[in-house]
Amino acid sequence: MGISFSRQKPLDLTKFLVLPPSLQLNFCINPFKYENIFCKQKRVWKISSYDRRKLIAPNHTCTHMLNFALREVLGNHVDQKGSTVLPEKLRFDFSHGKPIHPDHLRRIESIVNDQIEDELDVYGKEAALADAKRINGVRAVFGEVYPDPVRVLTIGQKVEDLLADPDNEEWLSVSAELCGGTHISNTREAKAFALLSEEGITKGIRRITAVTTDRAFKAMELAFSLELEVDAASEAEGSLLEKKVSSLRSRVDAAPIPAPKKADLRTKISLLQDQVRKEQKKIAEENIQKAVKVATEMADGAASDGKAFCISLVDVGLDTTAVREAVLKVIEQKGISVTVFSTDETTNKAVVYAGVPENGEKFKQLELSEWLTAALGLYNIRIPTNYLWLCINETELIDGTAVFRYNAMQSCLMKQRERLAMTLVDKEMEFYIHSLTRVDYLSNQRMSVVFCTLDLMPSISLSPFFKEPQFKLCCPTPSQCLPSLDPGIVVPSSRLPKGLKLR
Repeated sequence: MGISFSRQKPLDLTKFLVLPPSLQLNFCINPFKYENIFCKQKRVWKISSYDRRKLIAPNHTCTHMLNFALREVLGNHVDQKGSTVLPEKLRFDFSHGKPIHPDHLRRIESIVNDQIEDELDVYGKEAALADAKRINGVRAVFGEVYPDPVRVLTIGQKVEDLLADPDNEEWLSVSAELCGGTHISNTREAKAFALLSEEGITKGIRRITAVTTDRAFKAMELAFSLELEVDAASEAEGSLLEKKVSSLRSRVDAAPIPAPKKADLRTKISLLQDQVRKEQKKIAEENIQKAVKVATEMADGAASDGKAFCISLVDVGLDTTAVREAVLKVIEQKGISVTVFSTDETTNKAVVYAGVPENGEKFKQLELSEWLTAALGLYNIRIPTNYLWLCINETELIDGTAVFRYNAMQSCLMKQRERLAMTLVDKEMEFYIHSLTRVDYLSNQRMSVVFCTLDLMPSISLSPFFKEPQFKLCCPTPSQCLPSLDPGIVVPSSRLPKGLKLR
C-alpha cells in the first residue's frame, strides 16, 4: 500500500494512530488504527506527538550514557540485550553474570549524572555502515540488522571526528552507538538520572530500570526524606524504636528511590535492627529474672505456710517466655503447682501459664483446666472448662509441643462468644474475649503446663492491676481440686478490680 504524507491538512481528513512497531521477516511493521475510509493512494496528514517525544528523548539518550557507564565500570564484556524507552522510565537489559554491587551502581549512576552536568552536545549523522562499524568502541545491538547508510549517534564528540580517525583510542571514552531513535540535543535536557533498580531476568542477563528529568528529582527527594527519618529514628529507644524500624524497613523497600541510596538506607536500618534485638534480648533477660524472682518468692511464702500451690501476678507485659520460665522454675525448684499471669494495659491482653507437677500423690486430683480457671477466677475472669479443652484438642504436635491452629477455632469462637463473658465483681464493667490466640500444652514426666493468651476488649483498661500497697487476699478454689487447702496469696491492692471483696 502506498501512502503519501502531506504537510498541508487535506479537506477530507483521515485519522490513523500508529501503534508500537514489530519486526517480521526483517521488516519493521507499524500497525495502526484508522477512522473513516482508508484506501490505496489515500492522502493523509502526519501529526507527531511531540509532547510524548519530549519525555521519551531524554530517556533514550540516557540509555546510551548508561550503556557507556556500564562498560566503564563493569568491563567490555557488557553488551546491550534489549531496552525499552517509555515516557515515564527507561529499561536497559545487558549481559553480566552476577548482581552489581551497590558501590558499582553508585559509580554507574554518577557517570551518567556527570555527563548531564557537563552539558555535552549530542550529535547524529548518517554514515556508510562499513565506516561506522570501524569506529573504535562503537556500540551496536548484537543480532540487529542495520540499514546502509546507518545513523551514528555520539555524545560529547562530533561524528565526523570519529569517522575521520576511527582507530583512535580516545573514542573508547566517548559514547558512540548505531541508532536511529529520537534523542535530546544536549545532555542538560535530561536534568538528572536516578537508577531505581538492578535485577536478573535470566541467566547472564541483568536489567536496570531508571528515570530522568523531574521523576529523577522526585526519587532523590524521597530518598533524602527517608534518610532524615532513618537518622531521626536512631534517637528513639525501646518499643518506639522497634515500631519506627519496622515501618521504615517496609517503606524503604517499596520506595521508588535510587538503588545505591536504598542500599545505604537498608544498611542503616539493619544497624537499628541490631540495636532493637540487643534491647529486646536485654529486656527479655530482665523479664525472666523479674518473673522468676516474684514467682519463687510467692512459692516460698506459700510453701512456708504449708500450701501446695500458689498464684502469682508478674509485671512483664506479654512476655510469654518470662511467664513460662517462672512457672517451670517454680515447679522444678519448689515442686508445687503454680499459676503465673501478666497483663499489658496498652494492648489489654493477659498471658497466663499454669503448671502442675506430675510427681506426688497430692497433685493427682488437680486438673490443669480447673487450675487455670481457678487462677483466673481470682479476678472473676472465667473460661469454660470444655472450651479450654476444645482448644487444646484442636492442636497438632510439633517438636513435642502442641501448637494451636487459629483457623480451627474461629467457628468455635463465634458459637461460644456469649459464654465467654467475663464480669468484674462490682458488675459495672463487662468485657469479652475476642480470641484465644494460642494454646500450648506441654507434658513430660515432671510437669504439665497450659498456656493461653487472652485478647480483651480495648475499652477496658487493666491499669488498676499495677499499683501498690500490698495486702493478703484469699481466693477460693474448686472443692474437687484441692478440698483440704485454703490458698492464700499476696497481691498489690490496686491491682484488684474495683469492688473486689477481701476475706
